[in-house]
Amino acid sequence: MAIIYRLWQQPNSKLPLTYGKWYARPQMMGTVGIDQLAALIEEKCTVHSADVVAVLKSFTGVIKQQIQLGYRVELPGLGTFKPGLVSKGVASKDDFDAAKHIKRLKVMYMPEKTKDNGRFVYELLRGAHVQDLASLLPKDTTVSGGSSSGSSGSGNNGGSGTDPIEDRP
Repeated sequence: MAIIYRLWQQPNSKLPLTYGKWYARPQMMGTVGIDQLAALIEEKCTVHSADVVAVLKSFTGVIKQQIQLGYRVELPGLGTFKPGLVSKGVASKDDFDAAKHIKRLKVMYMPEKTKDNGRFVYELLRGAHVQDLASLLPKDTTVSGGSSSGSSGSGNNGGSGTDPIEDRP
């Protein structure tokens, strides 16, 4: 499995050391929704996709409930979700007013990682490698975003047969 990247050149920047430098950026190949996930899961086990959708919808509701109750939710192979917040500091404990000083709530996600040959590897990326988007496209196309070859593609997974990105499994 490959994570496709494209090259991108840093435009005007407040950091002069990065101006004009080229960086790799992941190229999103589209979006996979709950129905597509359910169909893929159905292919791997004996559960029907309608049952998978029902479980996934309940699953997200239960995770939401547990996070809102202040629990850390650990999902082996995926990672840990927990509640977090952003607050403004005050000089004295007595000056703190939650309504005024807590700016927003957030969900914090820490992907699961394990040590492999002395290096930490995120489980969701174990076995993945990278491939340049330009190497997948005809030589006479250009990639938007700064690379000298390739095309950014539409990002949809319609499978029209004309775009090599859309035909990827």
